[in-house]
Amino acid sequence: MSAVKEKLSALKEKSPNFIPMNIRRIISALLLALCLLPVQAQEKGKLIDSRDGTTYETVKIGDQWWMAQNLAYLPSVTPVFTDQGIYVYDYKGFDVSAAKKTQEYITYGCLYNWKLANTVCPDGWHLPSDDEWKQMEKFLGMSSAEADSVNWRLSGRVDNKLMSTTGWGDNQRGNNESGFSALPGGISFTGGNIYMKDTVSALIRETVQFWTSTRVDDKKAWTRGVYIKTSGLGRAGFPVANGHSVRCVKNKV
Repeated sequence: MSAVKEKLSALKEKSPNFIPMNIRRIISALLLALCLLPVQAQEKGKLIDSRDGTTYETVKIGDQWWMAQNLAYLPSVTPVFTDQGIYVYDYKGFDVSAAKKTQEYITYGCLYNWKLANTVCPDGWHLPSDDEWKQMEKFLGMSSAEADSVNWRLSGRVDNKLMSTTGWGDNQRGNNESGFSALPGGISFTGGNIYMKDTVSALIRETVQFWTSTRVDDKKAWTRGVYIKTSGLGRAGFPVANGHSVRCVKNKV
């Protein structure tokens, strides 16, 4: 790409007597188009989950292959907090077929607690570690110091590069330069009902939190998150009982 730009620039600098005006205009247009292209073309692919036949878009970011859609593997569903809970945002039943028909499932996939999130990626893929997220963040322009820090990290504006270009409402700011296509699927957490531990859904179309496989301590694990009302990509520890979204990364061979 750079060699092509250099040759075009060299031609543009030639005397007008050497190159006709119409050709010079074509060269200028080509140079402008090249400058507007992404720095690195995205390599994309598809993943077919052999367990249920679901097809996912995938994208290569640096030397890592990531799912470009939330995991939607749903062998069972529950509105009640359990150790093995899989949730669909705001769905209050136990019927998998009914849950799959909801717009929340179709658009955002499932919400998994941390223990289950570590087991649900398709064969050949896995839940990314905290370090694997850092690798991707630094490739997209985040400084090493901020990659290791907590809360909302601004360098490289990696949050914007991960966010889908639609779906974030009036505060839309994503450019999806990475191809990751993050959407605000919300979260779930235990409501502490005195009769049973039901789950509460919150913040759909405002936030997304992705699990990592790395624990903070015995009660929390690291996540990555985007919140439409706050700039930056979040790195924080959340209770392992919460339901968050999952993006899988391909195993290295």
